[in-house]
Amino acid sequence: MRGGNVSSLAAREPFPTWSVYCALKAARDMHLAAAAAELHGGKPLRGCLSYAPGPMDTGMQGEIQGSGTCDEGTREYFVEAKEKGELVDPDVSAAKLAGLIGGKIEGGGYETGTHVDFYDV
Repeated sequence: MRGGNVSSLAAREPFPTWSVYCALKAARDMHLAAAAAELHGGKPLRGCLSYAPGPMDTGMQGEIQGSGTCDEGTREYFVEAKEKGELVDPDVSAAKLAGLIGGKIEGGGYETGTHVDFYDV
């Protein structure tokens, strides 16, 4: 059995005004890690991965950048990243994930149940 989770840096680091988002991402990472450690039908779960796709250029970014409730420092970080072209293209992140799980990235691979960030590979 395999499992996956779209994670986030917010699962590992706190972001002011994002406490619920951070807590839920961390909980999902731990749930998958625990599931990977359990046995399923006498066989260990394999292929369990929490993948953080990087700060992607998606509609969520527009919401963050236009939010009046987001922490100002966090909002400014994302506004500047967008202006400098530093947000990750979703297709690039998806290709990296496909290469990671397909074993096609040199030095890639992951231990089941772990958290892997876009910038780790």
